[in-house]
Amino acid sequence: MVYEAKALGTTTNSGAELSQVFDPVIQNTLNSETNFLNMIPRVKGGGDKPRFRARTGRNNAVSYYGENDTISTGNQTRVKAYGEWKLYKAGVEVTGLEIEAAKASGGELANIYAREIKDATDDLMVELSTDLFGSGADQTAGTALCGLKRLIDDGTNYNTLYGVTRSSNWVASGYDETSEAISLSRMRTMVKTCVEAGASRKDLVFVTSPKQIAAYKSLLQDLQIVMPDATRVGFEGIPALDGIPIVEAQHCDDDYLYLLDMSVLKIMELLPATLKPLPSAKDAEAGFIRTYLELVCEAPCRCYKKINLT
Repeated sequence: MVYEAKALGTTTNSGAELSQVFDPVIQNTLNSETNFLNMIPRVKGGGDKPRFRARTGRNNAVSYYGENDTISTGNQTRVKAYGEWKLYKAGVEVTGLEIEAAKASGGELANIYAREIKDATDDLMVELSTDLFGSGADQTAGTALCGLKRLIDDGTNYNTLYGVTRSSNWVASGYDETSEAISLSRMRTMVKTCVEAGASRKDLVFVTSPKQIAAYKSLLQDLQIVMPDATRVGFEGIPALDGIPIVEAQHCDDDYLYLLDMSVLKIMELLPATLKPLPSAKDAEAGFIRTYLELVCEAPCRCYKKINLT
């Protein structure tokens, strides 16, 4: 992400920020909601790559046997899965003159450099949240996070994952691209399929766009009884179906509905978001916020992806 250098002489930023004729409270006109990103567990990663082992097949020697039968033996099937660390940054620079002028002006921007770092951190979170719902590569360094579009798939769009051809463990338990409106029956089919694949209901979460949240509420509206003198209608709080929450995510595609097992979805971090100072050849303070991480799904078979919702 690229930020304009802060300098008192610039016309786009400094004049408005330091002039006391403006409202001292800064109004954020951007949507910085990243609620789903904050729901994903973060675990400490180590080594040159984000790695884990996955069991992909049962011991085929497990069965009943007769009294005089020879005992057959077998083994589990496991794979070594790995991705690549994804590096994210948000650079900041403020000139010495701007810093001193901000101190003299006072108010909310008295520490302009600290404020720039705070706002850049928010922007970094939005960038991560956006890529979370993308199709970033799983084994290509220097690219975006391996997003949910790639992780939750049956091989229709992405034939391999973590260097392994899609098999029973890497195939989403459900993938449907039928063009249709959101429905209770479809959502319950998604739940049934994921539970049969090994997911626990308590770990399941629907994730979709604001558009589909509105469609879901409209679907239920006719089922809601409103008293004649009621002044409050509609729904309050986080919606849910059969006890499974439905989370709204602004960066999810309008026509997508995911059902995710949160026990197998995690963000591996090699380096949490950290500020690193940068050398500057001019009179300025500069630095960048950096983080090394990757989104990992250890069992896509317990998740479901529904697309083409009308």
